[in-house]
Amino acid sequence: MTPVTTADRARERDALLHRMNAHPERDWSKERDRLAILNRMIQGSAAAV
Repeated sequence: MTPVTTADRARERDALLHRMNAHPERDWSKERDRLAILNRMIQGSAAAV
């Protein structure tokens, strides 16, 4: 198993945002929760550097 990097998290966040913007009519509740987690993880790793 390879470690997850900040870049991996940023790519996942960007992919989620792209899907959400492409289909705003859908219920994205779980994905919004995941975005919040990803943003906190990315900000936390940036603050640690």
